[in-house]
Amino acid sequence: YTVWAGANDFFAWVASGDPDPTPMITTGVTNTVEAIADLSEAGARYFVVFNLPDLGKTPTALGFGPILSGTLSFLCDSYNQQLDQQLDALEASNRKLRIVRVDAYGLINHMVTSPELYGFTNVTEPAINGLPTADPDTYLFWTGRPDFVSPAGTEMAGTLAQVKA
Repeated sequence: YTVWAGANDFFAWVASGDPDPTPMITTGVTNTVEAIADLSEAGARYFVVFNLPDLGKTPTALGFGPILSGTLSFLCDSYNQQLDQQLDALEASNRKLRIVRVDAYGLINHMVTSPELYGFTNVTEPAINGLPTADPDTYLFWTGRPDFVSPAGTEMAGTLAQVKA
């Protein structure tokens, strides 16, 4: 099973105006880990779990400005630390469970700092901003819509396809 959750919760939190992100992070991590535990109790044994990418690097977050973008980066790191801790505890309590972890946070940051290694020429703007006019394979992100945070490009798809359980 592949599990990748939490990103849209962050943008919903930003839109809500709630000054405290703690409940969103705690609830998101807990829900993710409980879903894995439930699937495991039903017989699932193998999981690929992606942590949150650095949402502060997305076109949407960059559009919010450097303070909120930086805050999102920090909060995603906090979310990922809590996720790792809870996944460690889950694995310790269930020796049959196998979880392969994918560092989406690190991958996105590497793609932003070294775009040429991935064939990207644009890592800050969406490929589709209204009507598609650019080669999407040269962009890290498809769109800037806050409800659709998705990496783009054939290189990104190929990188993610290399994840093996």
